[in-house]
Amino acid sequence: MQAALLSLLAGDLFRGTPIGWSLRAFKVLYYGKSLLDLRGSVASWLQRRRAVKAAGRLLHVISPELHGFDRETMKRRWRDFKAWDVDGVCTDYALEARHFFG
Repeated sequence: MQAALLSLLAGDLFRGTPIGWSLRAFKVLYYGKSLLDLRGSVASWLQRRRAVKAAGRLLHVISPELHGFDRETMKRRWRDFKAWDVDGVCTDYALEARHFFG
């Protein structure tokens, strides 16, 4: 599990190697725990977000279509991004994002 965590933190450099199964197991446990405590997970994220803003840092996010998700998912996530007051969005739809985020 330790190797899986290090792989995850390193950007998943070990995909396709024998460590792949433990990385998947770690992700299942991590995301499963987050879903079971969704309210706490969101509250923690918002707390970290406020700390980033308080430190004078910027928060940029990656739009879902860059990971193969459909436009409906993209729009739903954009509404989340707007509510979270992100500072920038990396997207394939720059002009649409400019109009949406104002």
